Amino acid sequence: MKLVFLLPFLVLGGCAAFDDGLYDVSDALKGDLRGLGTKAQTTLAKICQDLQSNQVSGVKKWSRTMVSIPALVTQVSQSGSAYAVAFRDMKGGKHTGVAYTRSANMANEEKIAAVSAGDKIYVLGTLSPQGSSLNGKTCALRFDKARFKEMKR
Repeated sequence: MKLVFLLPFLVLGGCAAFDDGLYDVSDALKGDLRGLGTKAQTTLAKICQDLQSNQVSGVKKWSRTMVSIPALVTQVSQSGSAYAVAFRDMKGGKHTGVAYTRSANMANEEKIAAVSAGDKIYVLGTLSPQGSSLNGKTCALRFDKARFKEMKR
């Protein structure tokens, strides 16, 4: 009965924190607990170093947790049914990442509209081995289930 009462607020609310919380609960019900724990603070350079040292253990380590990466946005676009944010490490570097939201719904549209090339943000997401590549000394990494948080100035 309570769910029926809350349903209109869930549909119309558009509150980012509430939306993210629903995703976390939905994932947990499916057995994916990565969004519920502490986010691993890291950089693209650190993930790439681990992948280049041993790709098997690097993928195991970084795809099993939600990561938080300080990033400089290079491009924002829509990719199929999701939004994509391309970024690189804050300190320059040669490594790049692309983070994909779950969907191009209204809540994500509001969040993505606030992000532009040149912005400094935190990218939260899960490393996706499919779509990531190692090219010698550089990495191009894909992150799914992405969220974005503005850095405090």
